[in-house]
Amino acid sequence: MSNKSPQSFTTWKDLEKHQKDISGMHMRDMFSIDTKRFERMHQTCDNLIFDYAKHRINQDTIEKLCALAEEANFPQKRADMLAGETINTTEKRAVLHTALRGSTDTALCVNGENVTAFVLQLHAKIKVISEKIRNNPQITDVISIGVGGSDLGPRLMYNALETAR
Repeated sequence: MSNKSPQSFTTWKDLEKHQKDISGMHMRDMFSIDTKRFERMHQTCDNLIFDYAKHRINQDTIEKLCALAEEANFPQKRADMLAGETINTTEKRAVLHTALRGSTDTALCVNGENVTAFVLQLHAKIKVISEKIRNNPQITDVISIGVGGSDLGPRLMYNALETAR
């Protein structure tokens, strides 16, 4: 798998030029020019609305972003990720957050082994440990030591262990 930087792609350079071209446009002008802007530039999923009409983009921007995704081989890379292929080139392994966050109805095989059952077992263990911690009055403090720059783990732990309000 190529680790070619997207900044080296022709489509990236096109996007940079395009950004400079539209950077001075005001949103009110974009809505005046295109009265159906919101209808064309939003997506819904269940009760969520993804409204990208209120960003300084236009149809040309969307086409250029799609071209960048194609040049970067995004569809294949996404398929490889969802199939459990080795795409983490630094650690030379599959990325498993898709198994941890995805549907347990879908098998995710890594090196020929379905890891979905392992994920379900892990979720069950986490639930048992969380309940034990929540229900043990002797535990008054929890120290979380993690790696990386994300606050997701500590925030998840805080929410999971928070007492009833």
